[in-house]
Amino acid sequence: RYVAQMFFCNPCISEETLTEEFTKVPSAADFEIVKNDLNKQLRFMKFEIRKFRADLDGKTYWVLASARGSGEKKIGAALETNQIALLQRVVNKMLDLNGSIAKQTVMELAKPKGGNSGPRITNFDTTRVLNYMVSEDLFVEQEIKKDRKLLKRYYLAPRGQMELYDFIVDTKKVKNCSLCHTLCITGYTCPNKECGARIHKHCYDRLAANRSSVLCSECGTTIVPKHFMLNGEDEETEDEEEDNEMEEEPLE
Repeated sequence: RYVAQMFFCNPCISEETLTEEFTKVPSAADFEIVKNDLNKQLRFMKFEIRKFRADLDGKTYWVLASARGSGEKKIGAALETNQIALLQRVVNKMLDLNGSIAKQTVMELAKPKGGNSGPRITNFDTTRVLNYMVSEDLFVEQEIKKDRKLLKRYYLAPRGQMELYDFIVDTKKVKNCSLCHTLCITGYTCPNKECGARIHKHCYDRLAANRSSVLCSECGTTIVPKHFMLNGEDEETEDEEEDNEMEEEPLE
């Protein structure tokens, strides 16, 4: 019961935290046994506890995942049809922009200009979608102070990456990391345009810790990491980012 309560209070738990918390369970059996027993009980609620390696930091997480539906419709169960359509556009744009998106860009996506881009969404409903995704541990919200402005960016959280895995793969926009061979939504790109291999930041950092340079495992080109916004060092305001949207291309 303690483990079940733990996941319902926090549906995404790092393996490190879970190991620490599990030691507090009186007469605890092996976690795999407890997890398998819990999953049998959770089945009627259409939930399941699963193991997942996160794209952003490479850490292992245990996630209370929904077993109903698929993709964006599954994680958007509490949203209306037009809000789910917005969520589709947001995630697609995230995949184009190295796994993150500015709040201002989300607001623009809520007001599509093309006739086939989906229904328009009010600012209130757009904010509701973003707040829902953050509260459900599906998005990570990053706040950056720049020139007296509080800017916000959103990344797919570990739970969001797992829940949307099939949807992400079906877009065919995301390559696997050339080192760990898992989806690389946020990371670096080989500067050799004929190669275009991808590598996670955490995979790059692991190699760079004990060598002067990191070579692409596919073509041997030296990988020179560029600005990585999750470090909180965004060099553009959201307004500048919107005005120069064509320049907001996937980070390398």
